Amino acid sequence: MARKGYAVWKPEQTSQKVFMSRIVFSDGFSGLDCRAMGVGPFWMVRKSLLNWRVCDKDLGNGKMMVCPEEYFGVSP
Repeated sequence: MARKGYAVWKPEQTSQKVFMSRIVFSDGFSGLDCRAMGVGPFWMVRKSLLNWRVCDKDLGNGKMMVCPEEYFGVSP
């Protein structure tokens, strides 16, 4: 959950198959698709995919500036 985002990562969707889980997080602008494997309290991320969505600010002169990414952490 140390991936950069535009806001706090919030869980959106979870699906599970035996020892493999898929958890999708969103910060409102980006999506983070995580695949984790584990049993009980012992879990390890096997793969994660970050999908950036655009967060633009209008500079007022016909140009756009991409919003800066920050570390916001995770929402429980």
